[in-house]
Amino acid sequence: KAVVSTQSTGVEAAKKKEAAAEQLRAQEERARKEEEERKNAEIRMEEERRMEEEQRADAARRQDQEREREQRIEEEQRAAEERRLREEAQRQAEEEQRAAQRRINEERERQDEEERKRMEEVRREEERRKILSFYRDKFSLFVDRK
Repeated sequence: KAVVSTQSTGVEAAKKKEAAAEQLRAQEERARKEEEERKNAEIRMEEERRMEEEQRADAARRQDQEREREQRIEEEQRAAEERRLREEAQRQAEEEQRAAQRRINEERERQDEEERKRMEEVRREEERRKILSFYRDKFSLFVDRK
């Protein structure tokens, strides 16, 4: 009986040892799974943080692009307005130049007309003198003959 009881005690001890080993394997497996889950959670959190960072960077980039686009539009509008003002000033200067030239031409024409009239008056006066001279000469000849 002592052999049987030693055997049964040995079997029980082996069973207890096996159960303890199984329990240890289960604990190690749980610890490994917990560590894996913790690492996966860290990886997910890191990915979420990186995605949020990328989203913030994208939003900032879009804001910068929008600001640059608005600045370009403002610059184009400013340049167009400056061009319009320059063209308007140029047009006005040309118009003033034409008006001044027109006044000069009108004054020249007026002076030319006055000169033409004066010359016509001088010509008439000379013609009148010639006629008077002619008749005076004729009259004096006529008087001299008598």
